[in-house]
Amino acid sequence: MTSRMRGVTALAIAALFALVGCAGVPTSGAVSEGEPFDADTAPEFALRPNGPQPDATPEDIVNGFLRAGASPQGGYAIARLFLTDDFRDEWNPNAGVSIRSEARGTTSPDEETVEYSFTTAAAVDDSGRYSEQRTASSTTRVFRLTQDDDGQWRINEAPDGIVVSRDTFTTVFDPYEIWYFEPAFRYLVPELRWFASRANVATAVVAAQLQAPPAWLEGAVVNEFPAGTTIAGGVEIEGGVATVDLSEQAASTSEQQRDRMRQQLLATLRSGFGVGSVVLTADAFPIQVPSDATQAAITQPLVQPAPLIAREGDVGFASGSAVTGLGALGSAIGALGPTAVTLGPGRDGAAVRAPGGVYFVRSGQDPLLVDARDAAIAPSIDPFGFVWSATSTGPPDVRATGADGTQHPIDLRLPPDARLVSLDVSRDGSRLLVYCSTDAGPQLAVVGIVRDEGVPVGVSGIPEQLPVEPGTPIDAEWADGTSVTALSDTASGEVLTLYPIGGPRTRIGGIAGATRVASGNGGASGLFVLVGDEVLQRRGSSWQSVGAASVLGTQQ
Repeated sequence: MTSRMRGVTALAIAALFALVGCAGVPTSGAVSEGEPFDADTAPEFALRPNGPQPDATPEDIVNGFLRAGASPQGGYAIARLFLTDDFRDEWNPNAGVSIRSEARGTTSPDEETVEYSFTTAAAVDDSGRYSEQRTASSTTRVFRLTQDDDGQWRINEAPDGIVVSRDTFTTVFDPYEIWYFEPAFRYLVPELRWFASRANVATAVVAAQLQAPPAWLEGAVVNEFPAGTTIAGGVEIEGGVATVDLSEQAASTSEQQRDRMRQQLLATLRSGFGVGSVVLTADAFPIQVPSDATQAAITQPLVQPAPLIAREGDVGFASGSAVTGLGALGSAIGALGPTAVTLGPGRDGAAVRAPGGVYFVRSGQDPLLVDARDAAIAPSIDPFGFVWSATSTGPPDVRATGADGTQHPIDLRLPPDARLVSLDVSRDGSRLLVYCSTDAGPQLAVVGIVRDEGVPVGVSGIPEQLPVEPGTPIDAEWADGTSVTALSDTASGEVLTLYPIGGPRTRIGGIAGATRVASGNGGASGLFVLVGDEVLQRRGSSWQSVGAASVLGTQQ
């Protein structure tokens, strides 16, 4: 997860309050969006918009109410001041967030009605899940008002949820990772959520952890918390220790399940709140969790930071003018004349595209031809020992092949006109990144991998569609556990874009002539691209040469 928004100067506060004034809801015209805050440098503090002013007009009241949506402190206490006494507790600001790209202002069809129109760019639902639209849409919200006994206008009817600009969203809301197990319990799998900065945000994050996984991960991950489990007494964090009080369902579990519940909560609270240990209670009574009940799951699979390459017949990791690190396995891969390589975890196997098809190459064994079809795309390999292959021609036909050579067809449920460009399994083996072209334009999606005792048998029913850049797909790759990167040929040339799965996308920039992208560790800061016969590594905001290569491989 990105760094929390910490640290502030007087100048930064003054600048942001000026921004809030501009990004608040105008009475007419469009809002000029400024540059988004960097999550690593943006300050954390409480926005303090004004409450209702005496003798304000209905439009003033609605505009003030909308501005106050940027202040979640006290349960949106300032925003509630714009509501009538009867409606104040009824309004639910946590029902969702509409993130606007343009505000069109307010109008009043009659004295007791105000309509606010804006263009929606993205949204966050009541569980903190972010979704971004490929094409912005127009939205109008209707507010009803009445006068109180003092003749002051107040809102007595309004849609639940809040509306904020993109800049305000990235300032007020922070990303958090919710973690689930894959069914073999070897890996923990992250999912991104967004919550407003407030005193009880840890409680909101834990409440999200207790919910069922999202539809696009159904069947691919498991949540060890029993169905119906809720937060009983809250979440307290002190000295790096989180005490989480759950409902009685949490006590009716095995030692193994309790330890897995603890592991999930520890992973979820560690990055966002600096938690080093978790204590579980049920209705304030301690739950005994043996520390050795289960094996600790892997949360962040790490790979060699140097790029995997092929150079003049040698396959391994780039080290100046040398290629090192794979020994006999690298020699076996190099002997095939590879055009694409994906190295498996443990460096004891690889999926290789070479003349003749796709091969499963393992240490000490002869290469196994697993897919002899023409026009194969770069294959992938998962941590459970399956090579994933497909072709770029014809309807999508994906196959996962085990070490015994048995092929398992995987129906991705893509449109019949889809032509696959890239297929990449996540390092935890639970998700599949798919990049393809269709008659309607490019599609970039992530689906959950469904397995039967480790064998892949299908994918989750609802893919998580990402708002991919228009243009011709070139390549895609996992950047880390919660984001992917896609390379596309656009009207302005080859462009690389970072897509958090459930977060705002970031255009990394143009890279003329790039044909392949790969990742190391560290998300966007650990990316490599192949341009011609040269590998470039991203350093800061620029690209630097790593050296020559005919193939840029990927690592699992």
